[in-house]
Amino acid sequence: MGSGGGCARRTRLLRYVSGTFAAAADPQIQGMPRRDADDRPTPTTTPIPVTDRARTLLITTLALFLAGAAAFLADRWLMARREVAAVQEVEARMAGHRAALEQALAQRAAALDGLAAWIRLSGDAPPEEAFRDFAASVYALRDGIRALQLVQDGRIVASFPPEGNRGVEGFDLRSHPDPQVPLGLMRALEMGTVTVTGPIELIQGGAGVILRRSAGDAGDTLAPSAAMVVDVATLVDEAGIRDLLPPLSVEVRTAGGGQVFGTRIPEQADPVRLPVRLPEGRWELAAAPTGGWQATAGEELVAARLGLGALVLLSTFLVFILAGRDTRLAAAVRRRTVELEEANVRLEEGGAALKSRDELLHAALVAGRVWSWSWELEPDRIWWAGGSPWGGTRVAGANSTLGELLDSAHPDDRSALRKALDEARRTGTLRHEYRVARASGGHRWVRVEGMAAGDGDGHGPPRRILGATADISRVKDLEAELVHTGRLELIGRLAGGVAHDINNALTVIQGELELALEAPRRHTLPQAAKRALGATQYAALLLAQLLTFSRKDVVQPTAFEWDAMCAEVHEFLARLLGDHVCLSLALAAGGAAVHMDRAQAMQVLTNLAVNARDAMPGGGTVTIATRVAPAGRQVSPGAPDGPCLVLEVGDTGTGIPEALKDRIFEPFFTTKATGRGTGLGLATTQRIAREAGGDITFRTSPEGTTFIVVLPLAPGDVSGTTAG
Repeated sequence: MGSGGGCARRTRLLRYVSGTFAAAADPQIQGMPRRDADDRPTPTTTPIPVTDRARTLLITTLALFLAGAAAFLADRWLMARREVAAVQEVEARMAGHRAALEQALAQRAAALDGLAAWIRLSGDAPPEEAFRDFAASVYALRDGIRALQLVQDGRIVASFPPEGNRGVEGFDLRSHPDPQVPLGLMRALEMGTVTVTGPIELIQGGAGVILRRSAGDAGDTLAPSAAMVVDVATLVDEAGIRDLLPPLSVEVRTAGGGQVFGTRIPEQADPVRLPVRLPEGRWELAAAPTGGWQATAGEELVAARLGLGALVLLSTFLVFILAGRDTRLAAAVRRRTVELEEANVRLEEGGAALKSRDELLHAALVAGRVWSWSWELEPDRIWWAGGSPWGGTRVAGANSTLGELLDSAHPDDRSALRKALDEARRTGTLRHEYRVARASGGHRWVRVEGMAAGDGDGHGPPRRILGATADISRVKDLEAELVHTGRLELIGRLAGGVAHDINNALTVIQGELELALEAPRRHTLPQAAKRALGATQYAALLLAQLLTFSRKDVVQPTAFEWDAMCAEVHEFLARLLGDHVCLSLALAAGGAAVHMDRAQAMQVLTNLAVNARDAMPGGGTVTIATRVAPAGRQVSPGAPDGPCLVLEVGDTGTGIPEALKDRIFEPFFTTKATGRGTGLGLATTQRIAREAGGDITFRTSPEGTTFIVVLPLAPGDVSGTTAG
């Protein structure tokens, strides 16, 4: 009982604290909710005595104002003290860096004094080589020295080191575009002490300062002088000024406002300034916090401000509790009740929306013939959400065994399905297509996809696989119909081209025989038989192309001399090309032999000759040339490395358009009119050449096209070893 009473008291206290401020700020507290006709909560108003509420608000506001004013004054006092301490800390940090900067400059000024003293002892004009030797010893003493120079009569007489200073010797400093340079030179000659000029942009690159010292008496403007060009970055690094960054913004500047190092610090930032007692005392080191003094001081007062804020809130809260405990408690109870009622309504609306989405999802799955499932690998049960692919209606949560799933598959697909399921047990991924038996008879194609659920520990085999099964029967039907349509179109194109060409050959045979019978004196039978034989050979060539491309021909490779074969078919090719085409032979392969089917070799030669003829409808010249190449790969990338026979068949047509170059060896591709040509000539030629161990390529231009066939020489033929 004691424990239960303590929990009840803590619950009441939490509700009281969570609603007190909200009740005090609300001019009218909502009461207990009622429900309207749509079963939604509607607030009712229970007025609270205005006098009690006003008194509570007045006392609380006054207490808040007094506590806030006290906290503000305390904060201002702490801020002022912290800013003074921050300035002192920055000055203390900068003092050491200023001393280091002064020491770095003093060391280089001392080295420059030594160089000027040596110049004085050497006379009015010391030798340039002697100056460079002495300057080398001074240069090695200190880092950051970009150049040591001897100046006589306003001109740079000698300079060291030579790297980065070439071309400065002979330069007249009095004509320097930066007015600081000639003024600094005159000041050094008149003062007789070390002077500082800069910062200026150095010809060696970067920013630097120039220390000068006259080698003569003060005021002697004709005396020689020594100059030292010092890199500002080296001075800054030796002084450790970069260590102040951040949180400080640091600037080294001259008395005239010139910036030596750092970023420009605005005057309103009130930076700390320390004079740098270097030669002439013309520099100062300035620094200020990056975010300002108040921000720096404020960062260290965060804890104090949080404490002051907590005291203000705590004191105000205590006054508020004491001033209106009963009023705030009642308001908090009413407001919390309304919030809970509204939360319940939102929860009910969310449940209704979720149910509606589930119904829409189920309708979409049914319309799309998709079934979702969950496969529990242990104890190997499949839970279906809705129906199943093989028909019948199941309620959500109904299950089936893996055996039932396999029995529903087509007998020819069960083995592949079992392998896919076994692979899914191991990998957690299932993706497979198979056929299932319909409840009404027949089969349908389905695609099943699933993946392991994320409820395992990520180690070992999966425990559960979630997925869906979709009916893809219509997709399979469309694919089969598309394949069938493509085959019909291909057969039609092929039949049209072959029928036209064979019909042309038959027309020639028929015409020659009829002329021989009707006019035997003017058209003799031997002449007709010769022309008919040529047409017959052309028809046989077409059939050979079809057999070669479909791989139905019988290949009988033998070794034969290619040039001899070309000479034998010369007369046949001349008749085949016609009177409007001139056939030219340039056979230079000699007795080189190839090992391949002789009929296929004649087919290659005929195909290329006919292709050249068709490229010149107005007539022209077809050139057939042969030669032996010592290395076939030099002619075509696909040819063998050894010696090869090269066949070139060229025409004088207009060349091959750029858009067609990638398709000329494509089977059934032709640019001829419908019904003229099969589109197999070049495709068949490429296949014959590659099966013989060679390759085919081409070159084309607006003046014509030449096809190049590369074939390996027959074993034992050494013609390629001596041919050029």
